[in-house]
Amino acid sequence: MNVTAKDIELAKKGRNLLRSRSRSRVRLGIGTEDPIDLPGPAKRMLEQTLAYLAEGKSVVVLAEPAELSTQEAADILRVSRPYLVKLVESGQVPFRRVGKHRRLLTEDVLAYKARLDDDRLKTLEKLAEESQELGLGY
Repeated sequence: MNVTAKDIELAKKGRNLLRSRSRSRVRLGIGTEDPIDLPGPAKRMLEQTLAYLAEGKSVVVLAEPAELSTQEAADILRVSRPYLVKLVESGQVPFRRVGKHRRLLTEDVLAYKARLDDDRLKTLEKLAEESQELGLGY
């Protein structure tokens, strides 16, 4: 999903509105239908979604706990399916078999992604520190 400049602008306005009225209820009205109150979890999800969009990030909403196919998990991790299969077969990401198919829990895939992101950040910080020590100007 491509986030346009207009999307970012609207998301910032929506996010700011929700934040400014954090204790207020959120009502959803579409067309001529009577507005309905959104439950708290939906309000929080909407606010977080708008925050990501305001940063120009794409958003995917997944129900939890959900089982994913290897292709769905690979898409979330932005890796190839064969690479993901190597990860699960090596025990880095838990899975279960359903017949011949592998199924992964969404929370396990997201936990693995968080570990990867954390490792990448630590590596970048280390590289930046070393470049400073060497006077490379980064």
